[in-house]
Amino acid sequence: MATAYYMDKGLLGVPADRPETAPLADLVAGIARAIRVDAPAQLLVSPYAEVAISGDTPEDLTLYVGAPFVLGLSIVELKTVLAHCMASLGQPHPALADALVRSTDRIQGSLDFFGPQTAMGRRYRRFLDGSAEARSDLARYADRAAAAMAGSQERAQAALIHARALTEHFVDYAPRYLVVGSEPLQDLYSNWLRVAAQPVPDWAVNSKPAVNPLIPAECVPLIAALPEDDNDTLVAAIDVDPDDAIGFDYEVGCQDVIEGAGHLLEREATPVDVVGLVADGRGAELIAEWDRATAARLAALPGAYLIESFLARHGTALTVGEMFATFIPGLACRYGYDYDPVLCPGVLTAEGRPGIEIYPAIGGAVGGDTAAVAELMMRLADGGSGSLSDSGF
Repeated sequence: MATAYYMDKGLLGVPADRPETAPLADLVAGIARAIRVDAPAQLLVSPYAEVAISGDTPEDLTLYVGAPFVLGLSIVELKTVLAHCMASLGQPHPALADALVRSTDRIQGSLDFFGPQTAMGRRYRRFLDGSAEARSDLARYADRAAAAMAGSQERAQAALIHARALTEHFVDYAPRYLVVGSEPLQDLYSNWLRVAAQPVPDWAVNSKPAVNPLIPAECVPLIAALPEDDNDTLVAAIDVDPDDAIGFDYEVGCQDVIEGAGHLLEREATPVDVVGLVADGRGAELIAEWDRATAARLAALPGAYLIESFLARHGTALTVGEMFATFIPGLACRYGYDYDPVLCPGVLTAEGRPGIEIYPAIGGAVGGDTAAVAELMMRLADGGSGSLSDSGF
């Protein structure tokens, strides 16, 4: 999904000049006065989850405010994020300053992914080191402006972390929704808000966002909903790469789990063996074998060095819950069910059949009670196209 630096291209947006979006214009004007910068000549609501500046002269300075931020951040958080960006309006080259500040997180994220000892990691490290002085000065102004809006540096950092988490989720969600979603495309933002308000289970340690749920129930945004025609314009402007919508192959992941169980038991395993091993208190051993089976498969794929560098730096730290969150959807695929953790987290779906929630059963297994998982597996077999013997029951 495109996340452009707007100094380099004109991104479609809608002016914040409608009665519904007028509060945003008032907010921006107030922030500009508070941090003592000139308000931008133009204010646009953009499709993406980010805030950015384009233009370098007072006449063409444009502030882009992402619809997901307007709809998904509290008013104080939105003010904080806007102030952090708008601090660049006081620089000689605002758009360049904004791009440099915003690029820091992305480049640091790339460095963390590849690791400092890899060739790519060293390249990112050189950029960060070479621009450190300029970035430090700009970041200091931005952090000061954000803290002024939030009330403290700690609250400002919390708001910025929350905004980054929203961005990461929206970047995952939007391509999936626009390419494979069954709902009307125009409902992208409303459906994203609904999914982002759902808490991620505690056992999903590798996918829990910094703020959980991403949109807390007590969050009151500046704008509850965009005008219908503005909403439609923004959704249509989102540039989606179909490759960004490719999901995880749960059937392959399920087979990795079963293969791990077989290695542990020293014989060909069935899905029932997976549940039995966890019930016998051997979940940690099974996770280690699943990890081994997965690593062996990934090592044979193109680009394996990227995977290895990431795993070497971060490890996997997988849990029994995460194992079942891979195993159960993969097993369900054998019986005609689909699973999309981005669009419909925790629910197996199939045309003409009611959805099946899997999080309660997984939560029970994490707590040591695998009965609900076993019952769920039987339900899948009874309601799907496969036979009991196909699944090892």
